[in-house]
Amino acid sequence: MIRVLSLILCMSVWVVSMSTEQIYDEPLILDKGECVYDTVPANLEYFKLHYRVRVPSNRERAGHSPVKWRVVWNKTSDRDYYSIDISWGNTAFGDFTDERYLQADVYRMVDGHRENIETRRLCKDVDLGRGYNSVVIYRWEKRLFVQIGSMRRLNDIIILPYTLNPEVSVCGLDALADIEVKRISVLAEAYPVPEMYSWTEDNLDKYLLGSRDPVEGYWCYLDRANNKAMAIPGGYYRLAIVNNGNGYDIIYLDGADICKELWRPMRIKGKLMPTGFVDSYDLIWYDARGHIVSNEMYATIEQDAILKLSFPLLESELRFRREIRRRDRCQP
Repeated sequence: MIRVLSLILCMSVWVVSMSTEQIYDEPLILDKGECVYDTVPANLEYFKLHYRVRVPSNRERAGHSPVKWRVVWNKTSDRDYYSIDISWGNTAFGDFTDERYLQADVYRMVDGHRENIETRRLCKDVDLGRGYNSVVIYRWEKRLFVQIGSMRRLNDIIILPYTLNPEVSVCGLDALADIEVKRISVLAEAYPVPEMYSWTEDNLDKYLLGSRDPVEGYWCYLDRANNKAMAIPGGYYRLAIVNNGNGYDIIYLDGADICKELWRPMRIKGKLMPTGFVDSYDLIWYDARGHIVSNEMYATIEQDAILKLSFPLLESELRFRREIRRRDRCQP
């Protein structure tokens, strides 16, 4: 039996986010073999899972107990997923040297083959009997943290490199014994859907070579003046600017360092909107994660050669120089 929780989708022009949270005054009872899964989008910017579970039948015994429960994520099939299994055991049951432990096994299933990643035995800050333990899995920057604990203090089990999942997946809880669930929380936010040009760089180059618009052309990173506490450049960008009829589109070509996997050539990096003043524009700019940076942004072009992007609220600016040749590349 599979119990699927409903998703709450929050959508806006730029952000598609998802969250679902269940907190039970009376525990949710799952029999052995049941599970609770949530569907999560691909291309996640933010990701956090929290499952709080207890096993009423858990008790001390000789050796390692078969009683366990499991959290899975990035599951695209029954043969492909990540997992952490929670189980218990005694090192020398009945002996004065005996020590009770909780075991956390982190592994990956790849086409049905198990790849062990980490095994930890814990004796502190976890419940070793019939009480609740929490498993928390969350993304921070480019890493995925896997933690477990009984109360507020959590033990770090492992830190994994975070890679974007190329397709929709599921995460969830598998009851490998009769369990009681106190909390299920799934928080996820997808990167905005990119706005793309359908041109190739060859077609773009041909168009720009025939353009008489002084703003259109190739622009390469020159320098910056930024408040490091407020803003960090996402890379040494190489850009193209093309008239869109109402202003100009700023097109990404290469040079991204942060979230490089999101930035394919011909993705829109920003827009220049005319203000009525010569060589002065209102600016729309998308950060490394594809979101609009802030309000009150503007851009100026000096001597048809220097493009300056200003972000007053972030106390920062970026400058780009006009390229002479199509195949110039930006150098830090």
